[in-house]
Amino acid sequence: MKNLFTKRPAAELPATAETVSDATVSARTKVERLAAMELRHFSRFRELERKAAEVRSIIGQQIVTAELEGRPVPDVEGRLAALAPAREAAWVAMNAARDQRRAGILDFQRARAGEVRARATELRTQAQKRKLTTDDLLRRLAEHEGVEYLPHSTLASFQIAVGVLPHDDSDQQWRREGIRFPQTDGMLAEADRLGIQADEVERTGVRDWGAVRADGIDNLFIAVLQDPSSLGPPLPEILAWGEKAETEMRQRNPGAAGAGFVLVWRQERLQFERSTCEPVLTRG
Repeated sequence: MKNLFTKRPAAELPATAETVSDATVSARTKVERLAAMELRHFSRFRELERKAAEVRSIIGQQIVTAELEGRPVPDVEGRLAALAPAREAAWVAMNAARDQRRAGILDFQRARAGEVRARATELRTQAQKRKLTTDDLLRRLAEHEGVEYLPHSTLASFQIAVGVLPHDDSDQQWRREGIRFPQTDGMLAEADRLGIQADEVERTGVRDWGAVRADGIDNLFIAVLQDPSSLGPPLPEILAWGEKAETEMRQRNPGAAGAGFVLVWRQERLQFERSTCEPVLTRG
């Protein structure tokens, strides 16, 4: 017959399911899809901006030549106007994807909080079942011995209250006294911790602060977008700062093989005084 009084290691608690819920996976996938969409529309807008700059440069040279040769001046405004609808469409689509990603992050955080709360509920259910077994065993032991039995931790708490043991809430003190808590208490404490964690996740909502490091401006965009719970600065703002910072860095370090960026933001805005661009040197 199984010995129900056999002790298990103090750290061993019945495990709850750690698998990620379908709702969390779905919400995360949606955020990642919207991040990729935002980056794609931004890349299209950036490409069209380059084309517009090329048009201005090429036509500028053609205008000078035409004036010298007495030929009609090229229509720069007309060529730029031809690019404008596509540029505007890319800009609007990029910002729409960002707004949708903000809403998607909230859904993801709610799904995460719900998942953590489900684990807490599961732990409390297991603890309640375990307590019923413990209460039955203590009742049978009391009937067998004719005296009441209590967990060591309950007795120790009483001894501290009456001054038999020194009052010290630290874990080290309890260990010195050889006090072990029932696994049921540990499960309930963990359930409480998970409940607090779930509240914090849901209360945080969209995390609008953060910091990333990346080599190269294109990798910096990816680094900012990769956290499904965070919303960083708009990509055009990152590009404008990054290009300027890299230009200044290369003026100071002509031999730099690349640019290493550290980007810090708060409330979705780039923190210029804390963000840096340093040279990446060749190895060897």
